[in-house]
Amino acid sequence: MNVKEMRWIRCALLMAAAMIMMGATASAELVEPDSPDGHIARTLVIDGVEVTVDADVYGSDVREVQAYKLTQRNFGRRPEEEIDLTAFLGDEEILERRTMWTAEDVCFETAGARLDVDPWSVLLRRSEAERFGNLHVAFMLSSIAENQTIRELPAFSLEEAIEKLEPMLDQLGITAVKRPADGVSLTLDELRDAAQARLEYGLLPNETVFMEFTKEDECYTLLLPYLYHGLMVMPTSEHLPYTNQYETPLTNVNALISRRGVEKLSLDFIPGEEKPDGEPFEPIPVETALETCEQLTSSYGWGSYGKNARIHEIRLGYVFLSRNLATTEVKARPVWFMYVFSDLIDGEEANEAVDEVEGRGIAIDAQTGEMLIVW
Repeated sequence: MNVKEMRWIRCALLMAAAMIMMGATASAELVEPDSPDGHIARTLVIDGVEVTVDADVYGSDVREVQAYKLTQRNFGRRPEEEIDLTAFLGDEEILERRTMWTAEDVCFETAGARLDVDPWSVLLRRSEAERFGNLHVAFMLSSIAENQTIRELPAFSLEEAIEKLEPMLDQLGITAVKRPADGVSLTLDELRDAAQARLEYGLLPNETVFMEFTKEDECYTLLLPYLYHGLMVMPTSEHLPYTNQYETPLTNVNALISRRGVEKLSLDFIPGEEKPDGEPFEPIPVETALETCEQLTSSYGWGSYGKNARIHEIRLGYVFLSRNLATTEVKARPVWFMYVFSDLIDGEEANEAVDEVEGRGIAIDAQTGEMLIVW
């Protein structure tokens, strides 16, 4: 057997393995968070800013990864033939089915819920969710928390809330991690206080605020990362250096879950068909990735960072790179990714409020060492 034949056979085996993995993602599950396989402590100087690294490392024992060309899942013009709508809408009768912007943007409405399905995303909103609509505390999340501590509600644990998502994620082929990347719980008193504060803040003539909350409205708002080929996907939307036209989509499960069930569910990116992009490779060590960080210059805008810059966690995972957020094709690149947190500066001193902590994403190509994301 000559070299050319061996390369062809290897390529065929890789493609077959990819198809097997694709088939494995047709069903999904909720998985427990993994454990770190290393720790790194050092100080980096990034563009003149001192950054303290005291971070758990995930993926340092991975010996081979693969990049992919990935197309977002397309449910077509009749998504009800691809997914079981009862997982989202229950047994309620569908009162109306209509197309929106295009023939592939389909909306299903029942008496108690609405489900929007298009080639890029899925959005579920139950009628009860409207009561949370203009409360600032009940937002859909787009960032990650520095230290995740979500207070559990009595007789309604965080795990119980997350498990309510499983039938829906199974239909979408998404495997989510049970540890939220961001989130908050809201008690009855907090909901009532937030409603009163919103009322006192002032409303437009056509605005209303729901005031009659009950114990059943107590809820969690959660951002769950999900896995791709066993590695976590960087969950937030980020920009690549030098341009705003080359971005990463939001790759997370965003949900508001009350004692009643899932009130809101949003997924902006659902993986579809894939094929290998290049050969499998051994990822660079995490230390090499951190050396790339020290090569950043002021052209990245790093000098505007606040005080006490720090990194708590570094992961080998994936980032999905697209030319713009409208495209359905991305490159799934293995990367070392991390978030750098710092205290924003207010005059001479940093504020102590939680919302005065800023986090910025960094992703370094695990094959080339190139800085892919810094914002």
